Amino acid sequence: MAVLTREKTKRTLADFPSYTTAKEKFDKLCENKREADAAIARAFAEKREPPTSRDTVIAKAKAMVTGRPIKKTELPPNIRELQQAVEVADTAVGIQREIVTEERSQASRAICEERKPEHDKLKASIIQLGDDLLEAWQMEAEFIRDLAADGGQGRQHLRRLTFDEIRSFTRVLREHVK
Repeated sequence: MAVLTREKTKRTLADFPSYTTAKEKFDKLCENKREADAAIARAFAEKREPPTSRDTVIAKAKAMVTGRPIKKTELPPNIRELQQAVEVADTAVGIQREIVTEERSQASRAICEERKPEHDKLKASIIQLGDDLLEAWQMEAEFIRDLAADGGQGRQHLRRLTFDEIRSFTRVLREHVK
């Protein structure tokens, strides 16, 4: 009987730059989404309303006094802006998830194509072992018949594997490895 050995995986998903880049981007977008979710949760917890015109006036006045242009970050965010930021982040995550899924699929397909000869060899070994098993079963049957021919009662004292047991085992092997 053949002893099977298996090589270690040659390439992994980490060996595909397009996948790893897409996955890193996905992870960053997920982090951005979590931050946007947290910002809107804080805004609701603080019951922050859209900035009043007075808030805007004060912010613009301070900008004029200091001589620098007003930055959007200096204005308190309103709920609508935060909700839109969450929606944009959620949509970006969804789009990137599709890209990551496709990249993973392509990388996996390439890995499987590279490893196909090794897999085919393993399947052939399994089939050969099934054939060896069937041959051994037939030899066992001859052994029992020889005992009986010599006047022994092998059938009464030795339990044989049934043909159905062997046939169903090898049939299952053949169906699943082809």
